[in-house]
Amino acid sequence: MLEGCVPWPADLAARYRARGWWEGITIPEMLARSAARAPEKTALVSGNSCLSYRHPVETLDRL
Repeated sequence: MLEGCVPWPADLAARYRARGWWEGITIPEMLARSAARAPEKTALVSGNSCLSYRHPVETLDRL
């Protein structure tokens, strides 16, 4: 846990894991999974700009 972060209450964390809402993966892993399933589907929207799931995954890979 990062310093200064407050952990979720244990009962809520257990419930979220049991329901499949928390999978124990990182945000980059979640983006990669979504990009593999639907690379051209819209992932991010800001004003009039839209990015597909492929875009942030490719950007992360370059970094």
